[in-house]
Amino acid sequence: MEGTDGSLSPWERVRVRGGGSLHLALMPVKGEGPAGTRLVRPQSSDAHPSLSGRRQCGAIGRAAPSWKPGMTCRKKALLTASLSLFTLAADAAIQSWARKIIIDCVYPNLTVLDRHDSRGGETVMSQVRLGKLAASVGLFCAVTLWLAMTSRPAMAGEAPRSVNKLTIAMDGWGSDMIDPWEYPQPSFIQSYLNLRLVTRDEHMRVQPLWAIEWSQNEHGIDIKLTPQAVCQNGEKADAHALKTNLQGMMGLIEGFKGGLYAGKFKGVIEAIEVHGDHHAFIKTKTPDPGAFPLLGGHNYNQIWYGPAQYLQKVGHQEYVKNPIGCGPYKIKEYRPGDRVVFERWEEFWSDYPYWPKPQHKIMEWLKAPDGAARYALLASRQVDMAINLPYAIAKDLPHSEDTERGVNPKKGPFWTQTLKANGKMQVAFDLEMALKEGKADPNVWGNDPTLNPKVREALALAIDKQAILNSGYGFLLPNESIYSLGSYGWRKERAEQRAPYDPKRAKELLAEAGYPNGFETTAHFAEFAGRPNQREAMDIIASNWKAIGVTVKVVEHDPFKYYADQDAGKRAYLPINEWTWGRQENGIFIAQTAYSSKGFRSLYNERTDALVQELSKTLDERKQLQLMAEIEEEVFRNRWIIPLYDASAVYGYTDRVLQHSMPEFGAHFLDLNRILLRD
Repeated sequence: MEGTDGSLSPWERVRVRGGGSLHLALMPVKGEGPAGTRLVRPQSSDAHPSLSGRRQCGAIGRAAPSWKPGMTCRKKALLTASLSLFTLAADAAIQSWARKIIIDCVYPNLTVLDRHDSRGGETVMSQVRLGKLAASVGLFCAVTLWLAMTSRPAMAGEAPRSVNKLTIAMDGWGSDMIDPWEYPQPSFIQSYLNLRLVTRDEHMRVQPLWAIEWSQNEHGIDIKLTPQAVCQNGEKADAHALKTNLQGMMGLIEGFKGGLYAGKFKGVIEAIEVHGDHHAFIKTKTPDPGAFPLLGGHNYNQIWYGPAQYLQKVGHQEYVKNPIGCGPYKIKEYRPGDRVVFERWEEFWSDYPYWPKPQHKIMEWLKAPDGAARYALLASRQVDMAINLPYAIAKDLPHSEDTERGVNPKKGPFWTQTLKANGKMQVAFDLEMALKEGKADPNVWGNDPTLNPKVREALALAIDKQAILNSGYGFLLPNESIYSLGSYGWRKERAEQRAPYDPKRAKELLAEAGYPNGFETTAHFAEFAGRPNQREAMDIIASNWKAIGVTVKVVEHDPFKYYADQDAGKRAYLPINEWTWGRQENGIFIAQTAYSSKGFRSLYNERTDALVQELSKTLDERKQLQLMAEIEEEVFRNRWIIPLYDASAVYGYTDRVLQHSMPEFGAHFLDLNRILLRD
């Protein structure tokens, strides 16, 4: 299904198989989901989840053969193709099994669609029926071509079942606060200590974690949880735990202030109903399509769920001293802002291949804010991995994308992979909002040049964005949109418009605005973890503005304090900011948070408020896309932002690392427990 702008439908739809035919359709998954869509994800049952050296091939149907130990995805695929051809797929179980193999091994972005089983017989999308012979021959040809064209990745046999330690040099991990009910900013530590409802695999497909089924309608969100989930203290992660966690995040439990999204959840959630041990229903005040992408954790890592009974028993202060989670790691040692040592939880309950128990017993994070220092640690083999390598260094190292993404290409002692478009960069003018919110003194700021739209236009025209892109050695991606590149709501025709660079016209606009000789101003920024090149961009911008007579004092801040202040609504840094937004797979979050008076770090007027309010009440995809486009046009009409680029993060590895399965595009910080190492 396509949106009105030609973008792909935002949810991968997987229907429970009934008696109808199975259908295949090429549909890369982007974004989140419409009303009434239920996703059901059966767990993979074949290979050991932490020791796969390549993508796993599943088996469905009771007649599917069992694999010999160590049989690779290639061998399985070839066997499947041959068997399918020789039998002409006469057996239904063989047909089903063959389809599964080609989906998992040949076309990992294929979505399995079944006939819509609601009354009226409407189909999800146009159906393609393949005859037995055509399917068999097509499968054989496709697998043969795939085998011929793909290179061999690192062998699974190289990865022992367990290794002692993985050490990583980090540029940062967000907030140091590890209480899942009380944090001012996202903390990537939580992704390894605690739970999310759902996640994404290395192909960016939405997959279950704690939740195994979910759907949304006009009344609320229905969630079914896996009965396997338990926390490290033995308490059950059930529907009551989900309810208590949400209450804690909203600040409704004594002793807890609530988290960053307390206000958002209070505005959306009317009640949380427990319908069974593993079944909850979140009754919503409106059918807000932005609610579940945030609650689920698959839009961007921002919400986590912890051991509810333990949190209530010990309270915030004691939890911070003695944290217990429900995820794949325990915290063995923690020095905020400096070092984290994780220990593998041996009884970790998940057998999902995309969220396995780690191969390594210990994972140590060392904070090294300087990029050259992180590379020095990698080059001296004091660490196995370095997060966010400087682009000038990364460009000369072997890239796994040249052979097989995320697999050691074996071209030297070090290698890299790049997580593209993991964060948006933009110049923002929020003085107008600070004045109307009473957070800026009109006697000081009431006549500031940046309040004039012509000045903001001039500043935009003066920026040489191509020079900024060139400073990133190809790792920065142009994106003239308020939404993340390729996300739900992103419009290709808008985002790929060439940004004008016209210093002459910029000077004319300044003169028309009453500043023929320019002016002096201040710009603020903080380099958040995983969002490189902000200093370089600000240097270029300052030089560009100097050329038209605008002298700017650039002030760099501590990233945690800077964004905590911004997101708390303090408007403490005026009049110009360079802001970053982490990649949001669903642009509804950006619309609701960044361009509404009810959001934070927001730029808005009555028009955007009305559009966001309407967006927050519809589950119709076409309407959502239309409203998101209108919001975007209003933002650019007012010239509140100057989009700069979407940043990419380069991850560096020593040759001890055999594999790290990550998607090509995604939000920084992704699944270190998937890493495979040799001894």
